[in-house]
Amino acid sequence: MIDWSKAHELIAEIGPDDFIEVAKLFLSDADDVVDALLPDEALARQLHYLRGSAVTMGFTAVAALCQQGEATIDGQRLDEIDLGEIARTYWKSRQIYLEELPRRLRITLTPLRACPPDCRHDAPHSPILPPCPAR
Repeated sequence: MIDWSKAHELIAEIGPDDFIEVAKLFLSDADDVVDALLPDEALARQLHYLRGSAVTMGFTAVAALCQQGEATIDGQRLDEIDLGEIARTYWKSRQIYLEELPRRLRITLTPLRACPPDCRHDAPHSPILPPCPAR
């Protein structure tokens, strides 16, 4: 789900302090994009942006789903894109990233937005997933 070598490469390239800023920006932007995923005219642009960012940050499962979605759009089959799967995979990847980042890279990011531990997902405002029951 996460290719940690991408994070190591990025840290080596830009340093740990800049990595923290890039990771926070990625998570914030990706949160917004995933929350806004709808089968409309903006979907191709959103999937392309999300895929590129996900590749850079090592979110391999998200990148693969976005690439499949882009190919499906190119084939004019928007109704075949499972936006829920993309959203669920992103939120699960995000959760793993935030939980494992301190151990794997000795870096801690303050979560930008989080649901309580008993929540089914980490996307309280997503149009794809139901609202968090605790909110």
